[in-house]
Amino acid sequence: PWAYPLVRVRSGLSFQVKDMTGQDICVVPNQFFLGQRAIYVLVWKAVRGLVENTMEDEKEIDATISTCMDFIQTRVPGARFVLAVTHTDCVQSWELQRQMKRVRELVHRKLKSFCVDNSDENFILPLEVDCDGESFPVNCLNGKGVYALRSRLKLLAEQSPWWRESIPTNFVEFQQAISKKAIDEGLTWISWQHYEDLGRKMGLQANLLKICTKFLNDLASIKYFGTYEDLPRIDLIDCTVFINPNWMINAFRGLICHDRESLFTYFG
Repeated sequence: PWAYPLVRVRSGLSFQVKDMTGQDICVVPNQFFLGQRAIYVLVWKAVRGLVENTMEDEKEIDATISTCMDFIQTRVPGARFVLAVTHTDCVQSWELQRQMKRVRELVHRKLKSFCVDNSDENFILPLEVDCDGESFPVNCLNGKGVYALRSRLKLLAEQSPWWRESIPTNFVEFQQAISKKAIDEGLTWISWQHYEDLGRKMGLQANLLKICTKFLNDLASIKYFGTYEDLPRIDLIDCTVFINPNWMINAFRGLICHDRESLFTYFG
């Protein structure tokens, strides 16, 4: 995954964009960064038609989209996602339409399978696919289609249940305090005890701290993989709060890419 700067639009809406790489080796680490308060964009590449290995390339696209839908459905049921197709300048219009139709039909089959797997006793919200699975075509050379995609994402964000949501002041102050500690002191993670002490100073105790932690976790301001139950925190994963998610992103990047400098930086 890669972290990009904040993108601001006129309405005051802010987008924090994270690009998750699509290689098979990245499937597992990508799941660490999924959050409920997000809109997911599944990007696939149009395949140049009537050339050797076209069929294999299309199968790879199907497998990638299917896998992405599976882990988003598993990690964040009910999440909304948009499909976009790039390299549209590499194929003729009729060929692009054919491939977009294939992808749309694949998405419909996947959604149907999610509904079949659901039972009345254990109902799980299915993914919400925007535009009935139609992909937004984007030409990266001349920018055609970018405005339409950006406008759609802005509209979806403003239609989300969290748009203009009222947030407790101490939640915001706690988020700012955590970010300041990560920047000023260069900390990547802190113990749950330290985290709990900081929360207590902001008036966040017991259940209120749990609610705030889930909120910040969904915003990707922090990452916490432990339990929220009132149990003795013995395991390392329960006792650690990552207050600099970008460090985790860079660490995974170095590990996956076998980057020598990153491996020494993050893993000694």
